[in-house]
Amino acid sequence: MAPHTRLIQEIHKRSLWQVLGLYVAGSWIVIQVVATFVEQLFLPVWVFQGTLVLLAIGLPILLTTAFYQKGLRTRPEAVRSGWRSLFTWRRALAGGVLAFALLGVGTAAWLSARTLGIGPAATLVSKGALEDQAVVVLADFHAADSTLARAATEAFRVDLSQSRVVRLPADQSITAALRRMQRPSGGLDAETARELAVREGWPAVASGEINPLGEGFVLTAQLQAAETGEILASRRVDARDDGELMEALNRLSRGLRERIGESLGGLRSDPPLEQVTTGSLAAFQTYSQARAADLAGEHERAIVLAREALEIDPEFAMAWRLLATVLGRPGSRADSEVIEALVRAFDLRERLTDRERYLVEGDYYREVLEDRVRATAAYENLLARYPRDLGGLINLSLERDHARDWEGGVELVERALAVDSTIYQSYGMLTIFRVNLGQLDSAWETIERLRRNLPGHPAIVGVSTTAAVAGGDLEFALALVEDTATAYPMGPVWTAERRMRLGGAMGRLEDAGRHRRDLQDLFEQQGRMADAFRTALGEAMQEAIVRRNPAAALRVIDESLDRYPLEEMAPADRPYIMAGGPPLVVALSLAGDAGRAREMLERYQREVPREEIEEVDMSRALAHVLISEGRPDAALEELRGATNNCVYCDLVAFARAYDAAGPPDSAAVAWARLTEVPWFGKLTWDQFWLGPALERAAELYDELGDLENAAKYYARLVEVWAEADADLQPRVRVAQTRLEQILEEER
Repeated sequence: MAPHTRLIQEIHKRSLWQVLGLYVAGSWIVIQVVATFVEQLFLPVWVFQGTLVLLAIGLPILLTTAFYQKGLRTRPEAVRSGWRSLFTWRRALAGGVLAFALLGVGTAAWLSARTLGIGPAATLVSKGALEDQAVVVLADFHAADSTLARAATEAFRVDLSQSRVVRLPADQSITAALRRMQRPSGGLDAETARELAVREGWPAVASGEINPLGEGFVLTAQLQAAETGEILASRRVDARDDGELMEALNRLSRGLRERIGESLGGLRSDPPLEQVTTGSLAAFQTYSQARAADLAGEHERAIVLAREALEIDPEFAMAWRLLATVLGRPGSRADSEVIEALVRAFDLRERLTDRERYLVEGDYYREVLEDRVRATAAYENLLARYPRDLGGLINLSLERDHARDWEGGVELVERALAVDSTIYQSYGMLTIFRVNLGQLDSAWETIERLRRNLPGHPAIVGVSTTAAVAGGDLEFALALVEDTATAYPMGPVWTAERRMRLGGAMGRLEDAGRHRRDLQDLFEQQGRMADAFRTALGEAMQEAIVRRNPAAALRVIDESLDRYPLEEMAPADRPYIMAGGPPLVVALSLAGDAGRAREMLERYQREVPREEIEEVDMSRALAHVLISEGRPDAALEELRGATNNCVYCDLVAFARAYDAAGPPDSAAVAWARLTEVPWFGKLTWDQFWLGPALERAAELYDELGDLENAAKYYARLVEVWAEADADLQPRVRVAQTRLEQILEEER
């Protein structure tokens, strides 16, 4: 007997209520199975809805069949032959199987059509109307309330940024394109967005509107072909009130993404906007204003607005991330504030999109924990999912820099430029890597690429100065810096800092001191006391290193400690051993106060959380203390293996240790290497060490009888210090005299 025949016989034996119970139980099982298939196999939602409809239709059919079949058994004379033949269990089961089979066939046909680009189920990508990974320009939403429009645009951007099918151009790309179009960068209406897309070769433009409808809103969005203006896709959703706007924007964006060709699985795996952003529309509106201010270069206003958004919603993860980003910009705020914001963003990282979460994790591991392994893993995970993500490519290149893998950094930044050639940071990083590799010709070629793609951008001056210093052309670098005061203003801090450093490197200490005082005043006005203190320590370093006056150096240190008490700074901001500028421990060591230098090193270890201590910088600082204590061999042991991307920092410590320990040949090589290393950040330390290193290398080679190298470094010292201050000129004349004697001897 066939299985379905036995099933029919069993049903015949059951009462109406038993049949109903069996149907309800069977329906529950079917619903669970279909729901699992929809979830795991990423079937369209209407498959589940269709299942519910079929089960709902089947229920009255089942009850009617059960009624007639029961009547047939108890009162066969009361049942019409027509109904008896229509409502049979065999027909009911066959109809149910057929209905679900048709649903399955329809689902398979729909999925096939969607994939193959056939019929109404086809997506824009599958039918070739849009390429995979196409760049889509997002125009500003249109709404009567401009603040609401900005917030809606930002929310839409957040959701579209999760797409694995299309890409949004970087903000810098749009700014650069608008500059070339001679248009203001404050907004991007649909018409301007389309013109921009056509000029840049981007294929599509997304735009939207929010219109009031009673107490609610109607939201529409469309995707338009840039070249032809054809509407490729459109969606409309409703929101009953302000409270539903975030959820409505989420539905609107995902509807558009599905039509473009986003996988159903990808859409379901992405958290909704209200989870990755904020449940407060007011907080999101303020956040949107903060982001707009940051993009416009109004960083102080961006900081204020980001904090206002966080007052409204303290658990707004994206606002914490934005605050950390803006505070971390050069010349913005102290490290402690950046760390605090990154910690808060990290704690709330589950409320971020995948892209932003990986970036926050990477930044947290790098900046807060100094854990480069986990930072690298975070950026690599981001690129595994989004191989063309600019943030991932550039941040991972920074990790390659830290590991001195500059070839790897070049590969990553070139990938970033292939994605978008208008991001000035990419050119800056590529210039740095080329300089660090000693490829100065390639560095200048990179700068020329920047000049062609972003004509007139202030970054051209910045990277050109870096390359000029690396090539030893300090006068040209100074001329570039002077140009920034008029043609390409880089800001008073940048200009004063570069003037100070170049003046120091060329022995013009009086000029350097004047610019140092200007820089201190600027930092004090901004409330950046740690930066002002670190700047003041530069004078102590120059007194100790260049003028060879340790007593004057100690006097400057004491005056600076009185003016900028360490107790009034956050522990993480106190410049005990920081590599970004003159550290207190090293300044005290060079000034000959080994006792206080060690005391400050121990304070650093007590006051700064262990996870925030950079072990490499710690080893270098300890090495300088050991040298000042008369223990150069112990310093050399401490330095071995303690390296990161600060090549110059290593060479300074090694040169001092070798010079103190002897023999002179190792010291001569180290001092000479210090003057020639093509490191992008060498100007930070050349202001103290370039002249003295040239002088010491020449003296040591002279002692060793290597007159060729002695003459080389004497000549270079005479050139660099040609216009040095009067108190340095006697040493220049000594070098000139000895150079002439060597040249005379070699004739």
